[in-house]
Amino acid sequence: MGAEEATKFEGQLPKPQKITFAAFFSYLAGISSILALLGSAFFITDPTQQSFVYLTFLSILVLVVLSYSYYLSRKKLHRYAQSVIFSHYASHIIRDALHATRTTKIEDTTIKVLNAVATCFSIITGKKCRACVIELKENYELKVMARDDISNISDKKVDKKHYLDDNTDFKDLWYAKNGCSRYFLSNNLPSLWHEQKYKNSSFAQVGEPKIKTILGYTHIYNWKLPYKSALVLPIRYISSFAPPINQNTKPQDPNWDYWGFLCIDCGSRNVFDDLYIPELGGAFADGLYTLYSQYEINSKNEIYLINNINKANHETSQS
Repeated sequence: MGAEEATKFEGQLPKPQKITFAAFFSYLAGISSILALLGSAFFITDPTQQSFVYLTFLSILVLVVLSYSYYLSRKKLHRYAQSVIFSHYASHIIRDALHATRTTKIEDTTIKVLNAVATCFSIITGKKCRACVIELKENYELKVMARDDISNISDKKVDKKHYLDDNTDFKDLWYAKNGCSRYFLSNNLPSLWHEQKYKNSSFAQVGEPKIKTILGYTHIYNWKLPYKSALVLPIRYISSFAPPINQNTKPQDPNWDYWGFLCIDCGSRNVFDDLYIPELGGAFADGLYTLYSQYEINSKNEIYLINNINKANHETSQS
């Protein structure tokens, strides 16, 4: 990551909040308790009215506590603590693979990482999530390199060829459209498709969804994709953010190294948190880029070494 991109990323990091919901709740509970005590002690002499005041403030406190508990359960923040285990495990796999790049297949290592990613996101969301790596070819073809073990079993059908411009998520990331400069995230793909903001080349294979309107309510059915929520992250390195305009132009950044995409999806709607989930997924995607880059370097060095050995042997035989 170059200086310009690093600065841009730092500007997107969350800032410390001076007043959080938890702090506000604590202040509110404390002030309410003090007001209840003062009001009943100094201004209310009737025991019946004092009891009423106590019960009223107690009811308010219980309501606030229940609301806060529901808020925490919806955010599922406690589950992110377990993601540390899987992120470390994935880093451990990548580290070991880099140490043994000549004896380990890159696909096998990728599947192990994807298994960790799918399990990690399933625990966080409470729903079964899948993970795969899509390689971007030079002709803009999208090729599935590896899937996690669960989705690999369910996706045994032979895919037709898929291309960048026929898929909204990959296209928006490549060209940095619709605010998708770092990731693509949708928690309701059917709704996005209905708004004509989502294209997927798999529809040509499984069939287009259909729309039925009943009493003013729009129902989308025949949705045959195995996912309704999706997070897509680029596996790349760029020193400065200057995406291409279309397929007829090349990236302006000479260090634009785009390997492909890490895709994480789920069959349910509204499962991905839009603050923490993309950053966690980005950590996995960056780890995969490091892995693939080292494999590429080692492969080039090995080819260079073999060519030099063959050249030396040839010269020796000629002399």
